[in-house]
Amino acid sequence: MGYFLGKDKGKDEDRRLWKDFEEEANLEERDKEDFEDDGFLESLNEDDYWDEEEQEEEEIDEDLHEVPKAPFWVRLAVWASTIAIFFAIGYWGSDLAIKWMDKKGYLRQSNVIADKNDLSEGVVGSSGSESALHVSVFKIYLPGKVGLVEEKVRVASGLLEDELRQTLSTYVEKCAASGVLRPEVKVLHLFRSGDRLYVDMNKPFLDSLRAVGHKSAGVIITSIVSTVVNNFPPITKVKFLIEGKVVEDKDPVDLTSFWALPSS
Repeated sequence: MGYFLGKDKGKDEDRRLWKDFEEEANLEERDKEDFEDDGFLESLNEDDYWDEEEQEEEEIDEDLHEVPKAPFWVRLAVWASTIAIFFAIGYWGSDLAIKWMDKKGYLRQSNVIADKNDLSEGVVGSSGSESALHVSVFKIYLPGKVGLVEEKVRVASGLLEDELRQTLSTYVEKCAASGVLRPEVKVLHLFRSGDRLYVDMNKPFLDSLRAVGHKSAGVIITSIVSTVVNNFPPITKVKFLIEGKVVEDKDPVDLTSFWALPSS
């Protein structure tokens, strides 16, 4: 028993407070005894206690061991390089696959002409049905002993410029075979603007014109203009260039201006 000395309160009040204090102390003592009897306190070890200092040290260690990120421009360069590598691999792989399938004939269409061999085979096997094989027929006018000689040619159907190039190339081949033009003559480029056509030839074409003289050179130019105008409307005028340049020399024929048929 202890003693409680109140200063300004009565003895009864002092005794009541002291009694409450003793009851609380006894209750805490009984709780402690119960924990000891159950063995709870003895079962606890050091790991069961919260240590704030150890927790702070662990957080500091995590911060120190965190791997820093690379700069944004470095990551961006890596991403771009990766995408470019995969794109190149895909492009290369698809190109090989397409070439392999084309070689095996998986991509080949039976009713489409891809080259001159297909054109000749298609014309021979078509029995005159050019439209079924996408073949167009044009008339070319070749220089003859007397005037112009008309002849039909077949070319693969396509854009006007493509058909025009094939027709003129066939014309040049036939003239070279007959000796009218040199074998080296070629059509370099074609430019069309409305009803006007620019035909760019190589230098052997001009040499061929000079070799045959003024009269025969005029026949050659007229035959080319007739072939173009009669087959490819709305073209009515043709101008000749030599390797991309206008010919200032009017010998043997005038190539400085456009050529047209009398009825045009």
